[in-house]
Amino acid sequence: MLQTNVEAPQREGTLIIEMLPTVHTSNTERLASKFVTLKTKHLMTQMLEDGPKEECKEFLQHKEGLYISCLIYLNV
Repeated sequence: MLQTNVEAPQREGTLIIEMLPTVHTSNTERLASKFVTLKTKHLMTQMLEDGPKEECKEFLQHKEGLYISCLIYLNV
């Protein structure tokens, strides 16, 4: 996500500092919506069928922590 939001505008000559609000908004929206990619959802569904529910729960907690860490970093 960060890569998508930053690399394309850099090719167009946009300064990275100008992209921070966009990246911040995107992270905020993904955190609020508990965003997970379709491929990740598919893999988690397979894992849940096989039984390791704790690993999926732990992954989701780490994912949420990643978005929170990114938002804290962007606010510095």
